[in-house]
Amino acid sequence: MNRPAGAFARELSEHLELLVLRAGGDSSGRWLAARTDRGKGYWASIIAGEVAMNTNDIAIAAEVFNVSPYQFVRDARADHALAASDEWNTTAH
Repeated sequence: MNRPAGAFARELSEHLELLVLRAGGDSSGRWLAARTDRGKGYWASIIAGEVAMNTNDIAIAAEVFNVSPYQFVRDARADHALAASDEWNTTAH
């Protein structure tokens, strides 16, 4: 069952997109589809934040980027915290 993405799911999706972009891919899902058994539309909907990643998706993405699923989640949380900190530091107080 597909669930709409909540705040935590968006953190994971944004982190996944960042990793894909750093690896030379784009948001279309093609890059991930070429490396996994899931289709480009499947990954595109996750990257777009339309669908939340499930534990299997996290495990697959972690394997693609050669990290553990736990590290993938930790890195996603850290990226989000850093982005939030940067946003806070650049806005007028």
